[in-house]
Amino acid sequence: LQLQKNGDRNIAALLQQYFARAFAHERVMETEKAMKDYTTCIRLDSKLAPAYFNRALMHYDRFEYQLALNDLNTLVQLKPKEPLYLEVRSLLNRKLNKCIAAGEDLEMAARLRKTKGG
Repeated sequence: LQLQKNGDRNIAALLQQYFARAFAHERVMETEKAMKDYTTCIRLDSKLAPAYFNRALMHYDRFEYQLALNDLNTLVQLKPKEPLYLEVRSLLNRKLNKCIAAGEDLEMAARLRKTKGG
């Protein structure tokens, strides 16, 4: 990750360390530690999309669908032209029986992929 917040390289280095550690915790199934580190990353940089995405997927794996949806809603606000986030949010909306919202996300994702050539 190449991150800086207000030009502060110390924050960027700290973010990289927390993100790498969260990712490592996640890979060895230390879920609580990973979630805590991803949350710390988000506190340090509220626009860090990969931390929201990874934490959303972890919430999903724990059947915490509303918490996952909250993270994905933030992601879509941060990166409204990223079809992957809309597609994953569509799956969560469907799990929560929000079928209209799920369909709208899929339609928007398809339009974005078409304009991107994907």
